[in-house]
Amino acid sequence: MKALVYGINISAQKNRWKFTTGFGMISLQQKTNYSITTTEKTYSYKKKLLDRNYIISPRGTYIALIGDVIADSTFSTSQQDVCPDCTAKFDYWSVPLQLNYQTMSRGRLSYFGGIGINIDILKKANGLYTASTTNGTLDVSYLDENLAAKSLMRINGSIGLRYELTKSWGLWSSYNYGYGVKSMLNSYDQIPSTNMIQLGLEYKIK
Repeated sequence: MKALVYGINISAQKNRWKFTTGFGMISLQQKTNYSITTTEKTYSYKKKLLDRNYIISPRGTYIALIGDVIADSTFSTSQQDVCPDCTAKFDYWSVPLQLNYQTMSRGRLSYFGGIGINIDILKKANGLYTASTTNGTLDVSYLDENLAAKSLMRINGSIGLRYELTKSWGLWSSYNYGYGVKSMLNSYDQIPSTNMIQLGLEYKIK
């Protein structure tokens, strides 16, 4: 699942430890290629004597019963594309809560790693997705706010580096992996996982 994130973060640091929070927006996008598979079973029949002495006629003779029985059966399968290369999109307001540890600087460069959670509140959802059930069968539906869960929580970990431009300004980049702890949908479990490369500009207030 692809993710696009932007926003602003605020950090408090003591020695090598840094706590970060903020406010932003995350868009989760997934390409869908749904198809409907239909299986049809066809039967062939033949005549067969079912009961030689089925009933007795007024003349006192037996009348036999002849009927159709299944001689053979065949299966045929057809597939219909519902939405090839369509995109489902979930937009959330996001609040990060993360604890980072930063290494000693080597010149202007330093490294950091962190772990935390993101709390995501649904803004909107659109696109085609298997988001409802009818008698236990999944249906492809147009997404709306009623089918998607109102909030998410993702556990995430990150590693990255920071480059010091001046005493106050710095550039940073990190790789972030996130995994959801609840479903994105109301009708069944769909747990999101995200892989992100993040870039940022940092200003330090003394």
